[in-house]
Order: sequence, then structure tokens, then C-alpha cells
Amino acid sequence: MIQKKRKARYYKLERKKTIFRSRFFWDFILVLILIFLIFYLLFFSKVFRVQDIKIIGARNQLTQDLKKIIGRKTENKIISFWVSSSIFLIDSEELEKEILKEYPELKKANLKKKFPQSLVLEVEQRNPVVTLCYSTSTHCFLADQDGVIFKEIQEDSLWNNFVLIFLKKEEVQPLGTNGIPEDKIKKILEIYQNLQEILKIGVEFFTFDGKERLDVKTEEGWEIYFSLGSDISLSLTKLKLILEKEIPLEQREKLEYIDLRFLKAYYKYKNL
Repeated sequence: MIQKKRKARYYKLERKKTIFRSRFFWDFILVLILIFLIFYLLFFSKVFRVQDIKIIGARNQLTQDLKKIIGRKTENKIISFWVSSSIFLIDSEELEKEILKEYPELKKANLKKKFPQSLVLEVEQRNPVVTLCYSTSTHCFLADQDGVIFKEIQEDSLWNNFVLIFLKKEEVQPLGTNGIPEDKIKKILEIYQNLQEILKIGVEFFTFDGKERLDVKTEEGWEIYFSLGSDISLSLTKLKLILEKEIPLEQREKLEYIDLRFLKAYYKYKNL
């Protein structure tokens, strides 16, 4: 019985010696070490740690803000207490979405990785073209040529150089969304451009019902009524003809409105 136990112990020791002498064992250990070194190189070494963030297309203050948010997003936890700033852990697409959500004044954001240590963010800022006010509230916003609202402004900033539109709508849209549908804002801007540049009629502000009707308050005090559901070019042609043939320039101060929403144009003078 004792001899059997000695033999079993001998075989165990021999098997252990055989494992440590095995090439497969040391190859396995070598592979583990290699994997660890590669893992460390990619995610924890200074070689691929984000060191430089460049912003293209943003103004000064926004540039600094964008650098800060990207800097925060480069710090990723791999394990509960291990934080890595490796360029390989940056999800460019996800970060672009977060930036556009946090900064509605940006129209586009494109994040590129410049290996081994740099990130380049190219942005396109929205250009304010319209001041949009909800007539049922005190909320006014800057909007771009697509009708996207991106910045709230104070009441004393209404009369700026942008097209002023009062919108008869109760629900205030979130920043970064269309305050006015894109097709409608393009028609309003077309009307504004034609009135100002071709017909030489100054525009004080527009009032839009949110559907089709658009009222124009001219700087001369009279109004023009448009339907955005009709042919705008035809409406502007009718306006030009009626002003040239039926309403002399000296009579405009007595004019109350011109209505272009129907097949025939109608106009009315004030009751003086």
C-alpha cells in the first residue's frame, strides 16, 4: 500500500516536471505576455494617448468649449479604476452626435483621428438669417436658412439685421429643430429678397400662421397677404403689376393691404 502511494506521488511529480519542460506551455506563457504588452501599448502607453485636439471652423469661445468636451470624452474607463485616453477608444461617430446635440448652433461635425496622438474636429456653424418669435409667448430664437432654431435671444435684440418672423404657434420647438418647415422658410426668404431688392419695399416683419398664410408688415405701414401653398413667383408678379398699374407711389400711404392669396389680387385703402 505504501509502495503504491509512493508510485502515485512519483508520477505526479514527473507530470509536473513534464509540463514545465513542455514547449507548448512556454509558448502559451509567451503569447499571454505578448497579448498583455500589446494591450498596454494600445490602451495605456503614451504612444497612443490623445495629446492634441484641433478644432476647425469654430469661433474662439466655441473652440475652447469643444476642446473641453472632447478632452472629457477621451477619458474612458476600461476597468473600474483604470482610465485610458487611448485614441483607439474614441468612438468618432458617437462623439459627433453628442457634440451636435449639446451645441445646436453647429450644423455639422466631423471628427477625424490623426494617429498616433491627435484628434481633428471640423465643424460648420449655423449662420443666423431669421429671428423667430412665438407670438403666444416671449420666446424668440435665431434660426438659419433651413428654419432650424439654435439660440434663444432677448426681446431687446429682436430688431436686428435678420428677418423677423412672428409665428402663431403655442408649442415652442427644442433647439436644433425646425421652428418653421424648411420648404416654408425658403419661400419666406424668397419673398423677402424680392420685396427688398426688386420691388424696393422695406419689410418690418412677417407673421406666419404655421400653415399657409403669411402676412407682411411693410415699413410704409401697409400689409401684404401671401399663401405659401400657392406659386410664390406668380404672387410676386401680381404684386408688381398691381403696384405699377393700379396703385401710384403717392397713394401707398393710404393703402391698408394687398391680398395675393387668391387667383385675383385684391387691395383696400384705409378709411381716413
